[in-house]
Amino acid sequence: KGWKMLIDGVEKPYFRADYLLRAAQIPVGNHKIEFIFHPNSYYTGEGISLAGSILLVLALGGYVFAESRKKKVVVKTVVD
Repeated sequence: KGWKMLIDGVEKPYFRADYLLRAAQIPVGNHKIEFIFHPNSYYTGEGISLAGSILLVLALGGYVFAESRKKKVVVKTVVD
C-alpha cells in the first residue's frame, strides 16, 4: 500500500471507491486533507542498494590496497 490520509494532521482511515479512487468519511466543516504516499518497500530497497554499494566500494578499495602492498620482486641478471 503506502498511502496515508491525514485530516488536520491526524491519520484517519480511508477506503477504496470505484477500484481506483480513495474515499473517507469527513466531519462537517473546513479541514485540511492530505494523502501521502510513502511506500515502505521503496525505502527498504533503497537501504539495501546503499548497503550493497558501500560493500562494493569497500571490497574494491581493499583489493587495490592489497595489490599495492604486495612486495614486488625485482630480478637482476648479471651478464659476464
